[in-house]
Amino acid sequence: MEVIGIFASLVLLIYFAYKGYSVIFFAPIFALIAAFSQGLPVMPTYTELFMVKAAI
Repeated sequence: MEVIGIFASLVLLIYFAYKGYSVIFFAPIFALIAAFSQGLPVMPTYTELFMVKAAI
């Protein structure tokens, strides 16, 4: 299930980027979906992993 969630988030991000939507807006949303599908706590994963890597 974990790999499917990551793959689905990636495919959705590529699809929305191809359609012309802002990647800056949708990347955090799909990162939350990927974290949720892995069974990780969503907000700590978002603030400690995604936002730290996005700021570098």
